[in-house]
Amino acid sequence: MGVERVDYSSDQEYLQAVQQEIDEGNQPHNYEPNLVPCILCGRQMYEKSSIPKENFCEKCEEQATEKAIMDEWEETEELWEKDNVFQGESIAERKFRYIKKRGIELFNKQIQKELKLSFSGPEEKLVLGRGNTSATFMFIGEVPSKEDAEESKALVGKSGVILDMLLENGGIKTSMPEEYDDYYITNLIKEKPNKITQLKPVDAERCFLYLKDEINLVKPEYIICLGEYVIKTLFKYYKIEDSIKPINEIHGQLFEGTCPKINKKGEYDKVKLVAMYSPHRSLYHKKERKIMLDDMNILSGDYLLNSSNNYFDTNMPF
Repeated sequence: MGVERVDYSSDQEYLQAVQQEIDEGNQPHNYEPNLVPCILCGRQMYEKSSIPKENFCEKCEEQATEKAIMDEWEETEELWEKDNVFQGESIAERKFRYIKKRGIELFNKQIQKELKLSFSGPEEKLVLGRGNTSATFMFIGEVPSKEDAEESKALVGKSGVILDMLLENGGIKTSMPEEYDDYYITNLIKEKPNKITQLKPVDAERCFLYLKDEINLVKPEYIICLGEYVIKTLFKYYKIEDSIKPINEIHGQLFEGTCPKINKKGEYDKVKLVAMYSPHRSLYHKKERKIMLDDMNILSGDYLLNSSNNYFDTNMPF
């Protein structure tokens, strides 16, 4: 059995699946994707749809999305100016927040429509990110829990309780609704498998393609990698693979990564990455909760936040 190009949303996913087939000793079909012109700029691209007007290259698709969001803003600007939730913010700040929020909403619709994993059933339920879409801190977990899958939100179960307490202690979580706090939480894997053995490398690769877009939309200053698999994946992506070591050696340390894509100024953005234990793992290794607390204080201290004096219970009843 071989892979077919039609099963994948991009040539990158297709080629990765072909390589996976080869690595597993299978012989993939010799299928060559069709090249078609982008309907807007004429640039050659791999065919996404048999309907010509739906074939946009990535650059034109991004520009079209930005324009659509700007048009929405202009239509609703007066309503946003009167919104009491945003009192104290300038119009420019409100506009920025609106654009980032709508960008993530459109992204979520996209992955719900497009992302299919090897273990996905007819009633698959993707787990989406939560929090402030223009946050300074982005926390990335590994695989969703049962509670995450039930609510379709990342880290909301017992492990989410631990993470929320850490955020409060570090001064990152306040009494404001979480979409106004300075953090965003998501997972690398976007759907919970029934058994962890169902999760294949090609599934992680597919999810990571979307995670990269999610990171690019939020544009955080800090990315906190929760667990060894996330650490390895993101350290490699941000060109600091030489720093990949067992988590007990690098937890709480800050590393400066380089974004692979050039920004609009023609420069490579920098981002700080922090390695931390997974909150899910700390459910079963309670001694790691104190370590995570210390690591969170290092993170908040680096950003010149004042850690609160809240009591952190390292002997939680679960």
